Amino acid sequence: MNDDPNHTPSSGEFFAAWAIYRSIIEHNLMRHDELVGALSDWWQSLLGKPKSILDLGCGDAHVPLRAFENFSGDYYGIDSSVEAIAIAEASMADVGWVSSFHLSDVDQALRKWTMPVDMVFAGYMLHHLSDQRKATAVQDIASLLEPGGWFVLYDIMRREEESRDDYVERQGQLFIEEWTQLSMDQRLATKHHIETSDFAVSPNQWREMAMAAGLTEYACLYRDDDEFWGLLVFAKN
Repeated sequence: MNDDPNHTPSSGEFFAAWAIYRSIIEHNLMRHDELVGALSDWWQSLLGKPKSILDLGCGDAHVPLRAFENFSGDYYGIDSSVEAIAIAEASMADVGWVSSFHLSDVDQALRKWTMPVDMVFAGYMLHHLSDQRKATAVQDIASLLEPGGWFVLYDIMRREEESRDDYVERQGQLFIEEWTQLSMDQRLATKHHIETSDFAVSPNQWREMAMAAGLTEYACLYRDDDEFWGLLVFAKN
């Protein structure tokens, strides 16, 4: 993994990282199954389904395709990987979703996006931003939402009052000692990535940023017992 935000990964780098990503999903190491289940339950509970979704850091669109059953509307995916977008496009075509994809740095694309949407969806992406940029990103997201729209976020999240250093140490220990489904080289690469590129905050910190941006109706739909991962939903009235 190259942690330079301006670096364009080669195909070899992509597929090395992709192998880690697919193993993480296959073995449910970042609780994708639980996240999809919680998202699906929430989606089914909505009386009025969103008609437009902006997915920040969409990757292969694995989660929305599983969670948002019978979605009927416009899906917009942003990602910096041409290979991941190609996989997402093929998957969307298979199920008949109306979709368009934008190859771009997600942070830059969010700054420039002007089309209102009913939902902004961000999975395991926003923790890469600095805390200051997270706050302005949430403001950008709030400005894009239609009245009654939703900001749906799942991400790595620290415990309340836990420092970044303590979180990184705790998560690094998890990778090395418990993610035995990955090779040691893969575990070390993942550990290096979080040490250099991940800036997780707690659920309450996300809530404070969302409230400051004018969003309401905070709900935590999922939090694992060890408090590594979380799923939050905010509404725009």
